Amino acid sequence: MIRPSLLLLFLLYLSHVGTQVLSNRDSLPPTTIVTTRFYGGHRGFWCRQFTDDRGRTVREESYRRTELRGVTLTTYNQRGDVTHLVQSFDINNPGIDTTLRTVYRYGPPGQILRQTDRLGYDFLRMYRLTAMRGDTLLYTEHHHHDRSPPHTTDTALVILHRLVRDAGGRLTYHSTTTASDGSTVRITFQYNGHGDLARRKIAREPALREGIETLYVGGPAADDQAWSYRYDRHGRIRRKYTTITGVKLLTARYRYRTYRTLPTQYGETGQHSLHPSESTPLP
Repeated sequence: MIRPSLLLLFLLYLSHVGTQVLSNRDSLPPTTIVTTRFYGGHRGFWCRQFTDDRGRTVREESYRRTELRGVTLTTYNQRGDVTHLVQSFDINNPGIDTTLRTVYRYGPPGQILRQTDRLGYDFLRMYRLTAMRGDTLLYTEHHHHDRSPPHTTDTALVILHRLVRDAGGRLTYHSTTTASDGSTVRITFQYNGHGDLARRKIAREPALREGIETLYVGGPAADDQAWSYRYDRHGRIRRKYTTITGVKLLTARYRYRTYRTLPTQYGETGQHSLHPSESTPLP
């Protein structure tokens, strides 16, 4: 059975990053170090992303103040599709295996046929593409927990996903149905003129009972929330705001720094060591 501490870390990962099957890909400037400070429930946290010459993130470091808390490494195939993603939680405690490893298998260019997530030694999640109908994709999600002892595996959860993307590949609709009880969650997404997420609405069937609210981990969030941005003259995001029930909150600031070559301690195009540099200045 998955340990509670690992489960919490996994949920935090999902709330922050999402999975590639279910998420949109960010477009960032090439050969740039992007530093992001988080506010609200993320106060004291910040991250640093390194992009290659095609604007793809190859390394992301997460910090709480000056302490490195996690590293995410990403590799790509020749088409630019993500092939492997490795995220190490709390890298300062290497004796504890809290590493999430994700592997992707593709069919037609850019189309994910299967995504496999493994956390530590005792949790496995897999997405399989089961049907394609126009702009709609159907995925089946399976969760497996390895029991120890004995070393047996059981399917803990099966979820059906229906995804709709627009002509630009952005996710506009996502519904999930849990096979065991038939409960369904429907999410719609809207975007602004820059292509950035502007609004997300969540509907649940059956609806939550009166007095019961959704618990969001890590920062301000709600089933109906909006985002707005302040851009620089190059069209890059400088500030990100979240609006919930009419209240507008600053949730992130961004800073950009270009470089001629990727810092040598990070290797080439996603082939990196998980060890940080000796000096980690605050942004």
